[in-house]
Amino acid sequence: MFGEASADGHDALLIHELYDAIMDWDERDRLGMEPVMSVLDDIEALSDIDEVTGFISDPDRCNCVDAFVCFAVEADINDPTRYIVTVDTDTPILEDAEEYYNFTDLGNRAYEGKKELYLTLAGKLGMDEAVAEERFNSVLSLEEQIAQVKLTRTQRLKPGVYELVNNVFTNEEVRGRKGDFPLYDVLRGYGLGTSDRYNIMEPKVLKRLDELYTEDN
Repeated sequence: MFGEASADGHDALLIHELYDAIMDWDERDRLGMEPVMSVLDDIEALSDIDEVTGFISDPDRCNCVDAFVCFAVEADINDPTRYIVTVDTDTPILEDAEEYYNFTDLGNRAYEGKKELYLTLAGKLGMDEAVAEERFNSVLSLEEQIAQVKLTRTQRLKPGVYELVNNVFTNEEVRGRKGDFPLYDVLRGYGLGTSDRYNIMEPKVLKRLDELYTEDN
C-alpha cells in the first residue's frame, strides 16, 4: 500500500514521502553519519545552561535526541471530549526505573545491548572509546538520580495508576512555575505553549529535574 504512487490528499502524500525516505537506502548510505555528526557537533558546542535550554527547546536542533521530557496530545482522562497536552519523561537506558536500584537480568541485557550500540556508533563518529564510555556512564548516573523518584513499570501497571499520573496544571501554573528546568520554554518551542491545560504525569520527576538542571551538571 505504501509503495503505491496513486495516493490522494495531503496526509497520504506525507505518509508516502516518509515511507520513501525510510526505504531509500542509497540516499542513507550516501549521507552516512553526516546527519548525526551535525547534531553531535551542535551538542559539543553547548557551553552553558542557557545554550542547553535553547537546544532542547528547538525541535529542529533536538530532533531524535532525548531532552528529559516528552509530549503527547491526548484525550483528557478527566473529560474525553477534550484534548490535553501530556508531559512524560523519556524511557531510560535500562528501560525501567526499578533496574537502577534492583538490577536484574533484563536490566543487564538492556545495559549491555545499548552500551554496545552506543560505543559502536560513537566509534563511527570518530569518538575515542574511553570518552564514549565515560559519557555513557555519565548518562546512567544522571538517570539513576531520576529513577529514585520515577514510577517503575510495575507501578504503572497497577490498578489505580491514573490517580498517580493524573496531575493537571493550567497554562498559567506551568508558565509561572519556579523550578530551574525550563519546561515551558520546551513546550513553547515545540508549539505546545498555548494549551490551556497540561497533565504532568510525574511531578516528582520534574522536581528532581529542577534540582539536576544546573551549570555543574
